[in-house]
Amino acid sequence: MQTTNFLPGMNPWLQARWPDAHTALIGYIREALNERLPGDLTVIAEESISIDCEGESDLRMRADLAVVEQPSIRFPEVVPLQDISILTLAEPETIRVSPTRRWLEIRDVDNNLVTLIELLSPANKTLRASVNLAMRHEQLIRSGVNVVEIDLIRGGFRTLPDLFSAELRETGSQTMYLIIVGKAHCPDERQIYYCPLRDRLPAFAVPLRATDAPVPLDLQPLIDRCYQTGRYWQLSQRPLPPPDLNADEQAWVNQHRAAAGLGVVAK
Repeated sequence: MQTTNFLPGMNPWLQARWPDAHTALIGYIREALNERLPGDLTVIAEESISIDCEGESDLRMRADLAVVEQPSIRFPEVVPLQDISILTLAEPETIRVSPTRRWLEIRDVDNNLVTLIELLSPANKTLRASVNLAMRHEQLIRSGVNVVEIDLIRGGFRTLPDLFSAELRETGSQTMYLIIVGKAHCPDERQIYYCPLRDRLPAFAVPLRATDAPVPLDLQPLIDRCYQTGRYWQLSQRPLPPPDLNADEQAWVNQHRAAAGLGVVAK
């Protein structure tokens, strides 16, 4: 059985265990970019969690929690509890904690943010989250920060503002990954890299400061590395996460699976 990526481009089975793949790819992208950046820039991996409250915008917090041991704590005296039979319980407000959000930042030695790189997750592609992300990125670009979105998730809503989404061309491919680059000095433009399922993922230019040449980022070897080191060939024996492939895509994937000795996907 072949343990290397059996597809020429993005392997959709990575989505079956995306938090793991996402974490690995963040590290690989950080490593690849730091090898090419000017000496006074660096790539920093960041993370936060988001808490969604009814009627409120997402609250985002960094996970800065420490658990420490205090060997000499003096415990207070126990006070008799009130009879619970006469208590009126308050109604709680339910909040939802989304998965940890991770991204990359390119910063200079003075800690100024130059470029934000987002590797999207399924949680980013719900209707509400996609709108919020599009607004946040628009604000960053117009405040002088470059933004790169790497969308390797099948299904869900695009994270582009409506005006840009309307300009996306039809490609005839159901599974269409996208790389979207917004440059701070051209806030009314986006550079779109179309990444159909059947194609190798492109090497593309990551923008930096106006005085810097952009740096290339080749995603394909990073995806291949992730597939192999994460042992995703084990998952490729199973059905894909939804949505289903169309008939042509499924036939194409089955052909490559057979050539790799992976057999037929169980239904």
